[in-house]
Amino acid sequence: MAQTRPLDECVVLVTGGTGALGSVVTQHLLGRGCTVITTYLDSEEYKELKTAVGDEADLTGYKVDVLSEEQVEDLISKVVETHGRIDVLLNLVGAWKGGNPIHETGEDTWDDMLDVNLKSVFLVSKHVLPHMRDNRFGRILSIGAKTGSELPSDGGPYAIAKRGVESLTVLLAKENASHGITANCVLPSVIDTDANREMLGTDDVEHWVTPEEIADQIISLIQNPDRTGDAVNMYGGL
Repeated sequence: MAQTRPLDECVVLVTGGTGALGSVVTQHLLGRGCTVITTYLDSEEYKELKTAVGDEADLTGYKVDVLSEEQVEDLISKVVETHGRIDVLLNLVGAWKGGNPIHETGEDTWDDMLDVNLKSVFLVSKHVLPHMRDNRFGRILSIGAKTGSELPSDGGPYAIAKRGVESLTVLLAKENASHGITANCVLPSVIDTDANREMLGTDDVEHWVTPEEIADQIISLIQNPDRTGDAVNMYGGL
């Protein structure tokens, strides 16, 4: 059985902590006393997050392209050197594009979706794991999708990438169970964000999943040493 660690003693690395989901998750973690390190690409988004959480919050950001193995490796080295360890990894970077049938899907869309949604999880997990294994403690949480689990006919490469996140999660759980590390993923349906409201309208918004609900589920999984290799459905009313 994996060990537990109080949240207010956890060092948490969040990829994409300035996004619509990531910023809410980051604020929830900081509110529970975690030390949070986030990656970002947009400096203005990071400034907005810093302003939202206040100067007293234990938050550090690094401008990192998580699709670059060199940058990821450098990031992990800096975090471990500064904080001594990484207890929790939250793979929150992601994006949606496409939805066309495969025979109408461009190679650029295929590459983009597999890279941002799956390669990012692979690269960051790969370089965090040796440190977690040395410390015999770790939690890895990633974001899949309802679309990835069900693979609808119009799911496209996004759905395939998110199904890959589920499979990678199972492998991470099996490979690291004896090292005190758990790996799980959360499968939202539509997340209630401004971007999704603008793109999809608000007719079904009451059935969507909120970032706050996902943040609460992530925190619950961090605190559960017995649950690993699971894909947690968060479909709301959809």
